[in-house]
Amino acid sequence: MSREIKFRAKHRDTGAWNYGGSIITASCDKPSDFLLPLSTFWQQVEKGMLLDPSLYTGINDCENNEIYEGSTVSADIDADGDPSILEVQYYKGAYIIEYEDSEYDFYIIGWFPGSMEIVGS
Repeated sequence: MSREIKFRAKHRDTGAWNYGGSIITASCDKPSDFLLPLSTFWQQVEKGMLLDPSLYTGINDCENNEIYEGSTVSADIDADGDPSILEVQYYKGAYIIEYEDSEYDFYIIGWFPGSMEIVGS
């Protein structure tokens, strides 16, 4: 199994998302297609030009937008039409959303019957 390694961070001066990854794509359909080489990305983080880096989870929302650690999502956990607003977090090797009504107080993203949509970065 393989997945694309991709990070994003906000530019200090403009607030725009900047992306870095291990694969440079030829497609330019969305902003994350403009990837900095990882060495350049992390140099800019170290210099303070890029702030709050986060890792791509490898999962997209129902609109095919990439979900990153720290993304805020509207998740219809039970597929009952009543979504909750939750933050994606990294916990013990998995990306989760905390959900107090579940048996374990969280769900691993992508492992529940409902859908997710990004509502905030």
